Amino acid sequence: MAQQIEQIYSSSISIEHRKQFAQFFTPIPIAEKMAMWILNNKLGSLNILEPAFGLGVFSRVLLHENPNVNITAVSYTHLTLPTILLV
Repeated sequence: MAQQIEQIYSSSISIEHRKQFAQFFTPIPIAEKMAMWILNNKLGSLNILEPAFGLGVFSRVLLHENPNVNITAVSYTHLTLPTILLV
């Protein structure tokens, strides 16, 4: 699903815009490794600050691994959220 979101976003937003805002979308295998490192078998509630939300790949992986994670997400551009809501 995350790759589908990236495809929709990439096909509707110019490469110039993505370069201007230094947008890079975390590959799912990297997000999974990062999530495992952060969660490290922690159970229960956990608060995470996602300072570069983008298309939400990392946050979705975290929530998949632990639905009790509370994520505060920050995004520099308003163009990514409507794309996420489309899928």
